[in-house]
Amino acid sequence: MDPFLTATSFATIVSLIGQFRAERSTKRDADAKDFLGWLLTHNHREIKERLETNRRSLAGLEELLEQRQDQLLTHLRLLDEALARVASGVQPFSSLVQALKPEGLLSEQARNLLRQTDEAKASGFVLAETYDGPLLQFLDANGSIHLTEERFLEDDLATLVETCLLRLDLNDRKQRVYFLTRVGAELG
Repeated sequence: MDPFLTATSFATIVSLIGQFRAERSTKRDADAKDFLGWLLTHNHREIKERLETNRRSLAGLEELLEQRQDQLLTHLRLLDEALARVASGVQPFSSLVQALKPEGLLSEQARNLLRQTDEAKASGFVLAETYDGPLLQFLDANGSIHLTEERFLEDDLATLVETCLLRLDLNDRKQRVYFLTRVGAELG
């Protein structure tokens, strides 16, 4: 299989499903068999063969194709936004994201949260509310995170969780605990 296709196969398949559903929006519902036939007629034989060799991919394909058009478009939009946020922290994609989807950028503070956690070799941090404002204390390392835009902290934390760069949990004191994910560490 083409190395580029292998590296981008998920994004390619999602894009093709979107195209397929857009073409079929006024026609009857389609199933995986219809999509696989469509792939052949549009010269995507390698993708068709790759999908056919894995039962789980066919089941996932059926699940996607069963969704209503408006539901699928909503999910594709959310996926596009999440991908743009993640790509905004990866060179050389950040300049492309900035040009095409400036609203999808990770803020500098959000990237700093990831970077500081990774550099401290911490698995994450706890959000403690103090009289002086929020304190992000590392879980298994010394120190805390320096904030540059405290008023946007909640927005940055929500974005990092939505894009799976941080994972959110609660400790026994009901404080929010944020764990760095592998992808988050790589972007940090």
